[in-house]
Amino acid sequence: MNLLMAGGNNDALLQIYFERVHPNAPILQRAQFISGYEQRTFSPFLLQSMLANVVPYASELLIQDAGYSDRATAQRSFFLKAKRLYDFGHEKSQLRLLQGCIMLSSLSFSYSVEYDFHFWFNNAVRIATQMGLHRDFTIEVTPNLERTLLRRIWWVLYYRDKTLVVSKLQNLQRIHDSDFDTAPLNMADFEPEDDDGLVHSVLSKSTNIHKLYLVHACQIAVMISRFLSLLPRGIKEFDLQAAQCLEADLLRWRTTLPTELRADIVYEWSAANVWILVLAGISYRFQSLLYRALVEQYRVQNHDLSALHALNKQEAAMFELGTILRRIVLHDLIQVCPLSLLTCISTLLALRIEMALKPDISPNRKLRLQPQMYEDLEHLKECSRFWASLKWPVKMFEVVLARNDLTWNPAQSSVRQPPTDQTVPTSMHNGQFVSHTAGQDNHALSTHDPLLADGLDASFYEDRDTESWLRELLSCGFAV
Repeated sequence: MNLLMAGGNNDALLQIYFERVHPNAPILQRAQFISGYEQRTFSPFLLQSMLANVVPYASELLIQDAGYSDRATAQRSFFLKAKRLYDFGHEKSQLRLLQGCIMLSSLSFSYSVEYDFHFWFNNAVRIATQMGLHRDFTIEVTPNLERTLLRRIWWVLYYRDKTLVVSKLQNLQRIHDSDFDTAPLNMADFEPEDDDGLVHSVLSKSTNIHKLYLVHACQIAVMISRFLSLLPRGIKEFDLQAAQCLEADLLRWRTTLPTELRADIVYEWSAANVWILVLAGISYRFQSLLYRALVEQYRVQNHDLSALHALNKQEAAMFELGTILRRIVLHDLIQVCPLSLLTCISTLLALRIEMALKPDISPNRKLRLQPQMYEDLEHLKECSRFWASLKWPVKMFEVVLARNDLTWNPAQSSVRQPPTDQTVPTSMHNGQFVSHTAGQDNHALSTHDPLLADGLDASFYEDRDTESWLRELLSCGFAV
């Protein structure tokens, strides 16, 4: 098995890893890895896992120079090499197994039912708890550098757990707050910059923005965990007081952000400071979902004025999220953003569709939503160029929009007739969608349905319940 590529391609890909992937998941001791890499004593399993993570961030030219025709082929190759090394039991170090499993859990695709990202993430949580990372006293008795590494690893796992659930890539939390007492992540848990072992061509400087980003992202993850615990059995058992306390904590978190993480004082965006936008994006997605839950609860209690107030707050949070995503697109930074931010586009689009399908929405409001939904879908399509796992939600959203007469063509006249009584959308709140307009025959449906337009067979079309998929995307573990 060829584990090293010819020329400087390994160095180029590893440089991208430490620039793009490591800030979001600093689960390596960089000096230790570089020492092993230079002496060729590195872990092959770990290296292949790292390379598989790099692919979405690498240019097509670099992928081709490395000997692969496209990103999908390259990522499949690296993934399968890592899987074989895992299957053969090549890696003996528990720590390296943990690090590699975390890396492979970030690949939201599967070449094997048994080895999808759920397998790797569950395996990582299992190994971490076996090592005692969920107990602070276990971490505290280790040497300083290892202690800070283990704490970073635990909180990266925790953050990923909450991100997977809120993105609806995972149904249940794997890490519960009552099951661990690991101290919160802080700035002292990162590697010192004056370490002589950190001088190497593939390493980029770890900045204060990188460190502050992850510390505050983990704080958001803790609030997401509180959010997910509010409603384990349905909207009627929602703890309204706890949700209001959570809202206050989130607003306090936002107003006390350090200066380095404030987006309003940045005038030039780049890969170096994009983490400010990533943090803002995940926080506004969470805020949008929190207010959505509050809207539903106020409606159950017939508090119409409070529901309207919460709805306005939800739309304001969605507006901020949309602005962040547009800023990222404007500055051509999509490819440098982690998947955790890009999945925010799916959430935002699903929320807009839900609003457009409310039975009481005005025709003008619905028309205003359509170009916004078009923009979200275009952003998601752009992301799918780099992340193959996003191609499926793109297709599903196209189907949902087409079946509910929500598509928008910017080339058409800006003047469009409002919906007639023949096309009456029903709300997800009421549990159903319009599958097509009244009187529409099967031929017309097949002409405009993206699933059929792509030549997919009838069994594919019938097996996919796109409306249920959209509801699940927004549920985040909540029964709505």
